[in-house]
Amino acid sequence: PPVTLAALCMVPLCFLEQRYLSWSSAVALLVNVYIIAVMGVLFVKTSSSDEGLPHGSCLLGVGKGSISMLAVLGQCFVVQMCVLPMYEELEDR
Repeated sequence: PPVTLAALCMVPLCFLEQRYLSWSSAVALLVNVYIIAVMGVLFVKTSSSDEGLPHGSCLLGVGKGSISMLAVLGQCFVVQMCVLPMYEELEDR
């Protein structure tokens, strides 16, 4: 039920005013930056430790689904950058 829980959290956003939605978009962008930073720090800690990376691990992580993952990541960045200007256009509707 993680999908159901996520849907229950997102449905109230449909009824918020525009000023609150722009705030939530900024928070979502900061959360994305935070997650990427944490992953980078964990990678550096793991690769610089005495044990190093586990045997057989790939630095680039290329495998099944890599092309789909890159397409979805690209879509996420494009949509995130289009949302704030869209709110500005809807401001005086």
